[in-house]
Amino acid sequence: MQLKNFRTEEFFSPETFAIHGNKCMSMMDSNLLLFIENFHPFCAKHFGGKVSIVINDWLWGGEFSQRGFRDFAYWSDIDKFIKSRSQHKFGRGLDFDVYVDKVRIDPAIIRQLIIDNRHLFFIDAINFIEDGVNWVHVDTRHTSEFLVVWHVSTGDVKTYG
Repeated sequence: MQLKNFRTEEFFSPETFAIHGNKCMSMMDSNLLLFIENFHPFCAKHFGGKVSIVINDWLWGGEFSQRGFRDFAYWSDIDKFIKSRSQHKFGRGLDFDVYVDKVRIDPAIIRQLIIDNRHLFFIDAINFIEDGVNWVHVDTRHTSEFLVVWHVSTGDVKTYG
């Protein structure tokens, strides 16, 4: 899938990108890519102003390199890698931040925006959101017909039909 709002490097670590180049996009879930590609202009229309969505920013000297597809280096231990059910390692999870005119929008606001608009064609593939973190996590894991919001600290679960 060709994206106009994101570069391939924004979804992969420098090591994975160095090995596979643009071909590594085949490791990402197409519904997740459809979501993030369409969520960018959706946020621009909703908030007004210039929107930036930051996933991995290592290409520009930033600190993030494992917020999209997570390669083995993230776990650095085969046992941890095998036991992890992280959707990132399957190309089905993204962590990101949204900025409008260079001001970071509170992740709770973004999560609620996704929940409130979950029936839009590009959002309805999002089946899981993590709550209680200082970023936005979404993924396309197979849950059911519901959107599941799970609080990472308390374990509380909310579902939305």
